[in-house]
Amino acid sequence: MPKSDIFLTLVQDPSGPTLGKGELVYRTVARAILAGTLAPGTRIPSSRTLADDWRMSRNTIDEALSRLLDEGLLSRRVGSGSWVSESVTPHPALAHAAVMRGPNDAAHRALRSVSAAGNRMIGLRSRAAVPRIVPFAAGMPDLNLFPVKTWARVASRRLRQNGRDLLEYMPPLGYQPLRQSICRYLATARGIACDASQLMIVNSSMQALDLIARVLLEQGDAAWVEDPGYPNVRSTLAMTGAAVAPIPLDEEGLSVERGRAICPEPALVHVSPTFQFPMGVTMSLARRAALLDHAGRCGAWIVEDDYVHEFAYGVPPLTALCSLDRSERVLYVGSFTSTLFPSLRLAYLRVPRMLVEAFVAVRSQLDDHTHGLDQAVLADFMDAGHFAGHVRRMRGIYRERRDALVAAGQRYLPQELRLVRVQGGMTAPLHLPAAIADQKFCDGAFDRGKLILTPLSRFGVSEKANGVLLGFTALEARAIGPAMKKLGQLYRDARSLKKRR
Repeated sequence: MPKSDIFLTLVQDPSGPTLGKGELVYRTVARAILAGTLAPGTRIPSSRTLADDWRMSRNTIDEALSRLLDEGLLSRRVGSGSWVSESVTPHPALAHAAVMRGPNDAAHRALRSVSAAGNRMIGLRSRAAVPRIVPFAAGMPDLNLFPVKTWARVASRRLRQNGRDLLEYMPPLGYQPLRQSICRYLATARGIACDASQLMIVNSSMQALDLIARVLLEQGDAAWVEDPGYPNVRSTLAMTGAAVAPIPLDEEGLSVERGRAICPEPALVHVSPTFQFPMGVTMSLARRAALLDHAGRCGAWIVEDDYVHEFAYGVPPLTALCSLDRSERVLYVGSFTSTLFPSLRLAYLRVPRMLVEAFVAVRSQLDDHTHGLDQAVLADFMDAGHFAGHVRRMRGIYRERRDALVAAGQRYLPQELRLVRVQGGMTAPLHLPAAIADQKFCDGAFDRGKLILTPLSRFGVSEKANGVLLGFTALEARAIGPAMKKLGQLYRDARSLKKRR
């Protein structure tokens, strides 16, 4: 095995553009791998070591290494760091031409042709966006507790029974038995009357939203979104040509009254009423009624994103908007990303009956259908009771972890910090004083404490919350206390430094 005590020198191509630190790290390591300087199987120094060698933050190093992991040039071994992938074949010419040189004239012309929306997305995209199990990274279920053997057994049985049939094209609406399983689930779990003929299987909730916008919105139509809210919702709607109108929240959820004042007649409203992301607010029944009433008056469609209704702690979630709807204005979206595992890439969309034909027609012109085998396996998994059992188990475990998070916050955080005791979901917001900028605090928490915190300010447009989002579901309860103790100390250090200045 190649030695790990290597030293790399940062190389700036004198004929190319001046690179930022992260890009320089990425290109230096990629060039060394492709040139064969770092042979397959070579262990890469830790981010701490590289940060010391190159006099830059560990956050910058980690983002660059994450890019290399995503691209398959590096692999990660639990407990032993990052290694050059064994599957990499050195290409010295490619190392110089493709990695070290800046864009040529043709590439610059191509970059200038990127649309305004495309450029905005480039600015929003984080190179370290893939969630990892590090305190307090948001968006991760505990995959160690997923019943892999059960899933494998169900998949094996399904392949033996009709595996060849599942390799064919699927209907645009999706695999019929899975649609029936989900309809039964929605009827019992959310009180939603649903027929399989109006349920469409898609790859993600964002694909569902993209499809909704393509079918129902004209260029320039106004769409209400929650503010603060999930950035991908704003991006998806903006890329389809909608005029996005951020609407503030209050303690009852999206403010219909403020919405009327900002944008009186939206064509579409996107809400997550059960457990709003990122603030954790539950929309009250009165507010749900007000939203349905306003949508009916102005002819707006409502997209109800019910992404983590399964994880309610202590009390069942309030009635779904979709089940309260009497005029068929609500399109209901759900996903298996958080309840099962992220790479499954299966979600579903309940479409009002009169719109089914249009959705099928548009879907047929896009990706046509979602992969059949995983749909069939999930249908069997649900029908055998494994899905309900897994969700029930994880709900109890996640509640214990939520409680551990709250208890650790009370023990280790100063009183001026306010940690929200969320009633459900996978994350909890922690509000910071205005004097402590959340983005800078998150950067420092990673550099000094190896904590991954998400700044709340990145979720807002006009309503800029200042705080951090704490993911707790992927962390064992015993790990939450030490991580929160570290977070409390990092905050006290930041506060003391602010006072000295």
